[in-house]
Order: sequence, then C-alpha cells, then structure tokens
Amino acid sequence: MAEALLDLPAVGGRLATIDRLQLGLRSLELLARPRVVVTAHVHVSYDRDLGDVRLVGPGSVGRPYEGARGARWALLGPGVELRRTEYDYEATADLYRASGIPDVEQEVQILLEPPTRAEIIAHAETVVFAG
Repeated sequence: MAEALLDLPAVGGRLATIDRLQLGLRSLELLARPRVVVTAHVHVSYDRDLGDVRLVGPGSVGRPYEGARGARWALLGPGVELRRTEYDYEATADLYRASGIPDVEQEVQILLEPPTRAEIIAHAETVVFAG
C-alpha cells in the first residue's frame, strides 16, 4: 500500500509540521503520484486524506507528542490503523538515565510527561533550523 516513504524533518530550514508537509506535498510530485505517503520524524500520528493521496504519520515510539504516554505506530494493509502500545515507562526512564545522553533529564521528562500536539507545534513554528 505505501508506495513512498518521506523523511523530511525540516523543509526550507523550518521544522516540517503536519500542515507544512501537507502544503509541501502538492509541490513535490512524489514518485509518480503515490496513493499513500508515510512520513517520519514528525512525532505525532495522523491519517489525512488529501483527495488523490493519503498522508500518514505513524507517530513516535520513544517521543510521542500526543500529550499522553505510549508508543505510537501504524499498521498498514488494506487500510491504515493508528495504534498505541503501553510499555514500562519507569524502566525506560532508568535506561535513559544510565545511557550517558547529554541533558538526559529533559529526555526523561518528555518520556514521562509528553507535550501535547498543540504545544509542540506551537514551539516548532518558532524554531529555525540551520539549512
């Protein structure tokens, strides 16, 4: 079903939010007009019908920006099922802390108290990436 995979964390030096991807998709003319485009690095799950193409974001397993804990993913087949799976968040937070990741407590806070979609999109709209 998925005929193209799109990995665009930044477009034109700006974070590629869902709305920007939707607008940008029209101008990309991806791979001879796929019926389904699955995006990555957006960290929110969505399934949007744009008429001639379906735009799907499965979400994020480790950093879902959905305002609630849980690994987000999608099951692709004849249709699209956006799914959420529980796991041991405290054990995962302990693994993060033991990893040596810089600023690990920020990562742990996002894991344990994920921001909402609206919060992260509002923040993303203010960030300019080097390009």
